[in-house]
Amino acid sequence: MKKEFKVISELILQNSKVLDVGCGARFTVCVTLGGDVFSWGVGTLGQLGHEDKRRQQVPKQIIALSDIQKVSCGQDHAMALGRSGVIYSWGHAEYGCLGRKPLKGNNVPGIVSIDSTVLDISCGSKHNAAVVEGGGVFSWGLAGDGRLGLGRKYDQPFYETPQEIND
Repeated sequence: MKKEFKVISELILQNSKVLDVGCGARFTVCVTLGGDVFSWGVGTLGQLGHEDKRRQQVPKQIIALSDIQKVSCGQDHAMALGRSGVIYSWGHAEYGCLGRKPLKGNNVPGIVSIDSTVLDISCGSKHNAAVVEGGGVFSWGLAGDGRLGLGRKYDQPFYETPQEIND
C-alpha cells in the first residue's frame, strides 16, 4: 500500500508562503507573506515566543505577533519587525539583548522602544542592530570588542536599551 505524505510545514503553515526565516542556536523562526510568525525547535529560554517553553517539533504560530515583515535570530533570542516599523523581541535577555525589560528573559514578544520608524533589523549572537528612517542605526546588547559601534565613550559591558550610533 502506497502512503501519501505531505510536507509537515505545508500542513502547519496552512499553505502560506514564507517571506523570511531566521535561525538561532537551536531554533528557527519564520514569517509568512500574510505577516504571521511561526517557530520551532528548543524553547527552554523562551526563544520560541510561546507562553510555554516547551520544545516544538513542528512550526507553531506565535499568537502574540501579527502583521510582521521580517524576523532575525540571535543565539537564544529573536526579533520581529512589524510592517508599521515596530520591533518585537523575546527569548533569553542575557546582556540586555532584548533591548527592553525584564533582564531575566521573556518568552512572549514585547516592544523594543525606538523613537523612529525601523526599516531593518539584525540579531548577532548576543547583540542587535536596527536601521531607522533617515539612515540612522541603533544597537544594543553585549558591547565587547566594539560590536555595538558606540566608541570608547560608552564604557559599559552591555546596553539593555537601543543606543544610537553617532560619529
